[in-house]
Amino acid sequence: MPNSAYFRTPPADTGALKSTEWIGTALRDLRALPHEPRRTFGYAIHLAQLGRHHLAAKRLKGAFAVTREIATSKHDVAVIRERWQRAKAHYAAHHTDREE
Repeated sequence: MPNSAYFRTPPADTGALKSTEWIGTALRDLRALPHEPRRTFGYAIHLAQLGRHHLAAKRLKGAFAVTREIATSKHDVAVIRERWQRAKAHYAAHHTDREE
């Protein structure tokens, strides 16, 4: 997947993009997806970097539950929880001083 798909350079009128930091195998997993879902995720990540969200994006609610139509496997929920905890710890260690 070309680096340009990650939108590392913002268009002139959008301001600075928030950085993207990959946890665990997330980037490798994204790259393993077929072309169209990979493009959709790339665009959704770009929007998140701008502080916006993709229309198809849904927040995980409660204990990382998802929509009624789709059940998430216990393994996937465990991976999400573990990556979320690692991401929070990484952010606290590397980025909290920027907001003060």
